[in-house]
Amino acid sequence: DAAHAAAISAAATYAAAQILKENKRRLGNWPLAITAYNHGVNGVHRGVKQTGSNKLSDLIQSYRSPSFGFASRNFYAEFLAAHKVYAKLQAQKKPQITSVP
Repeated sequence: DAAHAAAISAAATYAAAQILKENKRRLGNWPLAITAYNHGVNGVHRGVKQTGSNKLSDLIQSYRSPSFGFASRNFYAEFLAAHKVYAKLQAQKKPQITSVP
């Protein structure tokens, strides 16, 4: 039912937020933390170690790993694009009319 689906969605959202928070704690910045949500925190940590940098742009340019492909390299950019679209939609939202006089 709808209430059960909403509860599952809320739990999944909370879990995702906890993973991102832990990724940020372990990696030190949001671009790496968000990339690690897709690629894994250990994979991003290997990239930081290999490149000697904690900048996502350096990982994208220099980190070479068979698992660090298109999806991992572009995950943060896709996240930013989705956030921008959501923010624009929220800004354009018109108040809902709940009843007609």
